Amino acid sequence: FVDGETMRSFGESYPSFRDMLNDLRRARHEPDRSTRGNMYVKFKRRYGVGVKTVASLILQTQSAAMAVILLYTGMRSSELRSLRAGCLSKRDGVYFVEAKIFKQEATPDGRPGEWIAIACVRDAVWVLEQIAALTERTFLCGSVRTTDADKDTPLTSGSLNRRMKGLLEYIDNKKEYRKSNVYPHSI
Repeated sequence: FVDGETMRSFGESYPSFRDMLNDLRRARHEPDRSTRGNMYVKFKRRYGVGVKTVASLILQTQSAAMAVILLYTGMRSSELRSLRAGCLSKRDGVYFVEAKIFKQEATPDGRPGEWIAIACVRDAVWVLEQIAALTERTFLCGSVRTTDADKDTPLTSGSLNRRMKGLLEYIDNKKEYRKSNVYPHSI
């Protein structure tokens, strides 16, 4: 994960996040190693931050948004991983996030479910939708890599567990939970 100073400089140094992602995508898809290296150098010169830092910030942001949804909805990890773009709805002034319920279901497709979405959950879903759009995904909890856009699948439960553990390690300044086993259902 990235430190706070890098994040602040990142926020002040780019003209357009979409332009940045497009440049990032072009550089990462460049088959010629030498050309790709030159593109990385130009990227850092233009945006004031390296490609790996941007990728780390996107990953960190996605992980934090997923943690917010888990914390404030009570979703299981399988339900979180089933979120897709357009999953927010509003009825009678109340917002809901729609996903699939898999527990005690005979079918691997699950059944439709919905959870009340307070403001921070709506914000987290919006963030995940922006990342998914920029990385050309429909699953909100999928890979943030721009080089495998043809693989539009949700994270595995193991990947989600590692993300949550990494997020906890990042925010745990006092190292109190360093050796804790963190799982999405324990958040």
